[in-house]
Amino acid sequence: MKKTILLAAAAVGLGLIAGPALAENLFADVPSGEPDIVATADGKLRGYAADGVATFLGIPYAAPPVGELRWQPPSPPQPWQETRDAGEPGASCVQTQTYGVFAARSLEEDCLTLNVFAPAADSRDTARPVMVWIHGGGLVNGRASDFDARKLVRDGDVVVVAMNYRLNVFGYFSHPALDAEGHDFGNYGTMDQQAALRWVKENIAEFGGDPGNVTLFGESAGGLAALFNVVSPAAEGLFHKMILESGVSAAPQTPLDAAQKSGLALSEALGCTDPDAVASCMRGKSVEELEAAGRFTGRAVRVVDGTVLPGQMQELLASGDYHQMPMIIGNNHDEWTWFISFGELASGKPLAAEDYEKSFAGRFGPEAAARIVQEYPLADFPSPSVAASVAGTAGNFVCPSLKVMNSAAAHGPLFVYEFMDDEAPYYFEDVSYPYGAAHTLELQYIFPMFHGTAGTPKPLSDAQERLSDAMVAYWTNFARTGNPNGEGLPQWPQWTPEAEQIQLLDVPEITTASDTGVDRKCAFWNAL
Repeated sequence: MKKTILLAAAAVGLGLIAGPALAENLFADVPSGEPDIVATADGKLRGYAADGVATFLGIPYAAPPVGELRWQPPSPPQPWQETRDAGEPGASCVQTQTYGVFAARSLEEDCLTLNVFAPAADSRDTARPVMVWIHGGGLVNGRASDFDARKLVRDGDVVVVAMNYRLNVFGYFSHPALDAEGHDFGNYGTMDQQAALRWVKENIAEFGGDPGNVTLFGESAGGLAALFNVVSPAAEGLFHKMILESGVSAAPQTPLDAAQKSGLALSEALGCTDPDAVASCMRGKSVEELEAAGRFTGRAVRVVDGTVLPGQMQELLASGDYHQMPMIIGNNHDEWTWFISFGELASGKPLAAEDYEKSFAGRFGPEAAARIVQEYPLADFPSPSVAASVAGTAGNFVCPSLKVMNSAAAHGPLFVYEFMDDEAPYYFEDVSYPYGAAHTLELQYIFPMFHGTAGTPKPLSDAQERLSDAMVAYWTNFARTGNPNGEGLPQWPQWTPEAEQIQLLDVPEITTASDTGVDRKCAFWNAL
């Protein structure tokens, strides 16, 4: 059998592999295209068109969240008078942990920009479906400009928007002094996403998009962010369909008192102890000082604030208290191999047998870790890394997703996939075991040549290109109608709890099955 998966002490090691200081501009060719002028509510933009697709980069959708605007809801951008050039991406938001080559270090707070990919001006005669992308990265890193959406536009006849949003302690942070200021608080990154969606609603018609037909899609933490929006009252009416790629997490959100306790630890570490000046003191500290205060820039405290995030996401979904809509939900067959690799790449050594149980303890606790190793004994696997991978994919991705699938299927059309290509090109370094269809590897089938910020891009084979074409068609058909099916594509049936039919996205062919060949042991994980 060709598949493997995994579980690492992983999240602990996520930031231990330093990324490169410089990052590649995926869109260096854009300014060589034909100028394409579009008027937005804030001013005119000069994008560039080539091969039927116009690209507009680095568009401000909110004011820079700096100084007194740090840890405030996003404010409108400052309008401009002259035509603004949109030939280069905006800066990445602050991120100091990079997940190896997935991201690159940035200390820039002025980062609330988005990119638009649209049909060229001479073909904006009808309103196209709009797809709004939220990048992944644990809500601590990542950037919009790693995703080239031109194939989606060219082949799928849609308009695509990709946004930056505040991350880590800048985007997800709670503190009693800030929370008492009278504004929405805590989930600033989610508020940024909603500001970008409001920008889309106001402006996207000028780019040939239909503001009444918006699909929110994201991968990993980007999918989790989409789920936060689907349960957030403030996002009502801003999007109408959703695609989650590896985007369901088992981790609960943080209660307000616990989140504020974490915030108090930061203010104390910064020396901001005057009760009358805590907020201004923290806002006056530099990014470097915040980084030096500890691991705060490696955290994203997703707080149940009662407003932006009114409750635990899984509970709200199970109750039906969310913006109900058609959904696609999927995972990769070997999600956790990517996470296990962080420890091996950092240490130069594979996961050792004596560390196998410890690799679960940080995430699940020592008692649960002991039960996991009994359920997944090392004797059943070729290596501890593979054993941890199989367990981690089930416990952290597939089984939590199944809960959301059951909730979603009760309230609207649901289509489920599993990405199966165990020979998908990977942009990171080799390790001692096969990555298989690892976390993030489906991205290059939607966004050509995706390779993180600083990884090694690798082309798809002819058979993989055909799979990419099918996936782009599925995604864009769904954005158009709420159903991924279309002419020339293998039929993708709707998922129900009774049938559990899953579209297996693989080479040389796409098939449908209720069994992917791996016992995920969801009864065990749900009871854990």
